[in-house]
Amino acid sequence: MLSDVEAAWLAAYGHQSKGQGVLLISGTGSIAYGRDAQGHVARAGGLGPEKGDEGSAYWIGTQWEALSHSISRKKQLSVRDVAAKASGVARLAQRKNKKAIQVIQEAQQHLVALAEELTGALKWKAAIPVAFSGSVATHPYFQRGLVKKLQASRRKFQIVPLHTDPATAAIQSALRLRSGFVSKLKHD
Repeated sequence: MLSDVEAAWLAAYGHQSKGQGVLLISGTGSIAYGRDAQGHVARAGGLGPEKGDEGSAYWIGTQWEALSHSISRKKQLSVRDVAAKASGVARLAQRKNKKAIQVIQEAQQHLVALAEELTGALKWKAAIPVAFSGSVATHPYFQRGLVKKLQASRRKFQIVPLHTDPATAAIQSALRLRSGFVSKLKHD
């Protein structure tokens, strides 16, 4: 069984015979997932909205709600409703809203921290390939700032594009597994 995180990672690195690199995902939630050339896997974040997910759309939405004091005490918003506010916060940041810029920059820094934590766990010494997935991490304004923060990091990150979408990567992986299984059956 292939998780959504693994499928997204395959979308970035699965085309390589010795796929290695970090994938920063920031959509409703956030997680960093990586694999080194030896096949060691590590992850950071991905704890869910109640335990973290710093840098995610949900986190951005909750920070914005807190800063703008717009939480309705009578109506509890769903995770999805709160996360939906992230694109509006990014638009406000583009328009130079100081509170929005503060929230977006803090979210970007949280994602950099996840990438740094992951690369420490995998003990990378060379340039570290990093790809992005998720509605927040791939938002053009957000991504430009995230790239700048990664480049200013104490680690050396190399930004790489996704080569396919996560759903296609999962299907391709399943077909390779099926093909290998069928081939093994023929030889047994």
